[in-house]
Amino acid sequence: MVNGDDYEFRVSAYNGINFQYSNISTKWLKKSPLNPPPSALPVPSNFTASTVSSSRVNLSWSYDSYGQTGFTITRIDYNNHTIAFFEVAGTASSFQDTGLIPKGSYGYKINAINTNCDQSHSIGNCNSNYSSIVTVITPTVAIPTAPYGLSATAASRSQINLSWSDNSSNETGFIIERAVSGGSFVKIATTLTNATSYQDISSLSSGTTYQYRICAYNGGGNSAYSGTVSATTHSNKALNKTTSASSTYSSSYAASKGNDGDITTRWCASPTTIPQWWKVDLGSSRTISGAEVMWQYSGLYKYRIETSTNNSTWTTRADLTNNTNTAQTQYQSFSTTARYVRIYVTAVPSGCRASLYEFRVFGQ
Repeated sequence: MVNGDDYEFRVSAYNGINFQYSNISTKWLKKSPLNPPPSALPVPSNFTASTVSSSRVNLSWSYDSYGQTGFTITRIDYNNHTIAFFEVAGTASSFQDTGLIPKGSYGYKINAINTNCDQSHSIGNCNSNYSSIVTVITPTVAIPTAPYGLSATAASRSQINLSWSDNSSNETGFIIERAVSGGSFVKIATTLTNATSYQDISSLSSGTTYQYRICAYNGGGNSAYSGTVSATTHSNKALNKTTSASSTYSSSYAASKGNDGDITTRWCASPTTIPQWWKVDLGSSRTISGAEVMWQYSGLYKYRIETSTNNSTWTTRADLTNNTNTAQTQYQSFSTTARYVRIYVTAVPSGCRASLYEFRVFGQ
């Protein structure tokens, strides 16, 4: 038999001599789908709605794979009238409804659908029932407009300056986010209203590239992000560059030991007499933001940091001849452009020579 066709039947009795059909015929109509009708799809679970801003609501739900081809989301008003209808893919688990109005009351319901289902089935169901309705009210305040023109400029080994244009009139402030290049963004600060700049000095490392983005915020939510920008903190430009010194105790304590990046090797002057100096040639003129010395010992060293463009005329950039800092490592911030940098030692702790493990010059 062929599925879906009509058939008639008759019967007769017979023996070896003859037979005769009955005068009763029976017509049997069998109509059924070529394939068994599908079971009804289950209703999506954990359906939630949350306001993101005065114009945006986020929806989410849970659903395993039951053969669904999609989901339909219905937005309704307080009278249960449909005001919008959305269809999303069968693999989706969230949806963002935008273009809403401040202080608006909205309801949502969702069901699973199977567009491959034969809609002519007399039994079974191609779609699930709808979920329960979830409701939200959007905030009263309109979200601010996103800032634009964000820029980032490295100021030193541990500072990056940000600036941007305020493009809104109703922000509470700005949220600043930072990422190490290639990493995830994290919030590092918020500013007051109408701010257009920020100095990032929070745990930056020298010679490292950081990315930044910002958004405006208020009681209605956050704006879109600005474009992403990046900047690299100043690195040590003295590393392994050509050096010289007023004297050297021995080849084991050569001037080159003072900028080799190894804090177990050091430059040491030959005599105990003072003054002594150590110098590095950066190879070309550099924009410099500061210098750091790591002495042999913790103690009271007095010194000047000087720079030159021609290796003959020197300008003092940091005067520590009245130094009271006894830390082993000391950083001095200054801004200049130079090729040569010299540390000129005028006093050392009692019984010590002029000797340093590392001298670093930070710049671009």
